[in-house]
Amino acid sequence: MGEPVALDSKDSDLSDYLERVKRLIKQNWVFPCVKDRESGACEYKTTELVVEFGILRQGPLQYVEVRRSSPWDVYDSNAVIAIKLASPFPPVPPAMMARMGRGSTGAAIVARFVYHVDSGLTNLVR
Repeated sequence: MGEPVALDSKDSDLSDYLERVKRLIKQNWVFPCVKDRESGACEYKTTELVVEFGILRQGPLQYVEVRRSSPWDVYDSNAVIAIKLASPFPPVPPAMMARMGRGSTGAAIVARFVYHVDSGLTNLVR
């Protein structure tokens, strides 16, 4: 396979396909908590990680690898699980296959997962 395509790419030839892939992943993606060892309290953390995954030409998932991990394993594993549960994906479009190089069996995609905790007050009415 060639260089991975960013899931958030703005390339007009790929954007419809990438949006479909993103929606399928988001349907399975949850925001887990990190349990405090002493108190057992559940804490949500702000973090991000990068995952690369391959989709075979007809849509099955080929591989998933965490490229840049978060400090908490639960976030990494949750992102990987969301991708696995989203499979099979729609068939890879010809425009994306062309970028992967001659003889490629599928497409590589790189995705950034961002978990954000907002502790501020929003939407206040005066």
